Amino acid sequence: MTTFPRPNRDASQMIWVRAPISGARWQVHRELAPILSYVLAEAERRGYRFDLGPADVDDDWGYYVRRIADSESWSYHSAGAGIDVDAQ
Repeated sequence: MTTFPRPNRDASQMIWVRAPISGARWQVHRELAPILSYVLAEAERRGYRFDLGPADVDDDWGYYVRRIADSESWSYHSAGAGIDVDAQ
């Protein structure tokens, strides 16, 4: 797996992307936002829902400066290039 040598700590480069129907959202690098927006819209158009309402666990994650678990390598999340969908 390729990792990033260091995190992107400039949060101003990150933006929120929201799924158009369910409203789930992820913070990602602004350059990746159009791609994620397209994927989210297409998945929901085909019937997938990222958030099922108040009883649903909030387990969709994006930008967060952190290392890969049990590693010294930086996660894709640290650059705003990683997302988790229904992680739990």
